[in-house]
Amino acid sequence: MSAPPGLAFLVVTLLATQTFGTVATMALPAVAPAVAATHGISASLIGYQISVLAAFMLVSLTFGSRLSLRWGACRATQTALLLLVAGCVTAILPHPVFVFGSAAFLGLGYGLLSPPASHLLARFTPAPRRNVVFSLKQTGVPFGGIIAAAVAPAIAVSFGWQWALAGTAAILCALVVLMQRRRAQWDDDR
Repeated sequence: MSAPPGLAFLVVTLLATQTFGTVATMALPAVAPAVAATHGISASLIGYQISVLAAFMLVSLTFGSRLSLRWGACRATQTALLLLVAGCVTAILPHPVFVFGSAAFLGLGYGLLSPPASHLLARFTPAPRRNVVFSLKQTGVPFGGIIAAAVAPAIAVSFGWQWALAGTAAILCALVVLMQRRRAQWDDDR
């Protein structure tokens, strides 16, 4: 069975959203010592930021799964990416309260990424290829963690930790624009 036209673009796009969505959530822990030094707080407090992020992710997973049907899976994914952008930008603001406030945006955005991706992949992937395609998309989670751990500290040392988050936000915005190219096709079932 041949793949439908555009499947490769869909898979690569969703792999990128999963990868850089994970980078957005893991960049702050990767640069925790630099963030702590900037704000004069203990680096261990960044662990609490991750706890808040996880709580908001649960909220998003619980209540956001139906957005794919209402808005369309592409628009729901774009919304998730923009929430992640808001989280990255909020964390850069010059007070430690914003680091913790960013967790709400990051958690809501990250929790909203998987349901619409699953919706799109189930619609456009031939049944015999679904296991491989879903697994490939999910490799974005560890890949994003690797990128955050390898790249964010290097950027923090060279340019400042804020640039690691700003760069991630820019990539997420580019993905939003890229996805718009196929929105009419991907969201024709909303």
